[in-house]
Amino acid sequence: MDVMQEIVELNATSATDSPQDRLKKLEELWNRIPEPKTEALNAFLVIEKAVAVCLKTNDLEQAWKWSQLTPQFSVIRHDVGEAEFLIGKVSFMRGDTETAKNNFQIANKKSKGKIFQGEDPRFKALAKA
Repeated sequence: MDVMQEIVELNATSATDSPQDRLKKLEELWNRIPEPKTEALNAFLVIEKAVAVCLKTNDLEQAWKWSQLTPQFSVIRHDVGEAEFLIGKVSFMRGDTETAKNNFQIANKKSKGKIFQGEDPRFKALAKA
């Protein structure tokens, strides 16, 4: 299965899809990825995109559910704090600043601060608090 090709196809239709339709397609794609999903190239991107859609629609519970899938990828990826950053971001949006802070601090250390480039400056400030 070529996950990246599937994502490209989803991106092509995203302008006409509602966020709910986009999330449904991402869920369907996720369910089609064979186990173990951690071995599927680019499977992590499905999680990132799903979290982004959930945050855009302020569906914080779904965003949290998706973000909780990320740690399993840390072992096999070149880990620069993406999992922790995503969990931190969702935690921040949910108002859980302690979990956000803890995860942002880990992401900051692993990425040497690079993961915060182009992101909300409050995230980096919390990592350094």
